[in-house]
Amino acid sequence: MQKDVKKVCKKKKKEHLQKQLEGTEQLNRRNERRKFYKAMDTIRKGYHPRQEACREKDGNVLCDKEEIMNRWAEHFKDALNKEYPSCNDHGKLDLELNVEGWDRMKTRRCPHMKK
Repeated sequence: MQKDVKKVCKKKKKEHLQKQLEGTEQLNRRNERRKFYKAMDTIRKGYHPRQEACREKDGNVLCDKEEIMNRWAEHFKDALNKEYPSCNDHGKLDLELNVEGWDRMKTRRCPHMKK
């Protein structure tokens, strides 16, 4: 019984791979390069199950879906409830700009690059 199951699984896997390769060959013949290389990557890399895990603030790994959802809720609650700079009377933010190196930026070079 076990041998029969293994044979069927092997046969189905081989048929599936053959279909994938035929589809990839058709993409190559039609010059659809982006789809061709994506299909090749899929075949080459194989199937990798997605791991759903998250870390707590102290670094412990969470695997339970409800704990992960609570952690994300906590993360966004912290991120969205921060103090932001206030606006002046004209509706613009009161920020100081650092304009050091501005002349070099006008030449379309990075400020850290030297001439």
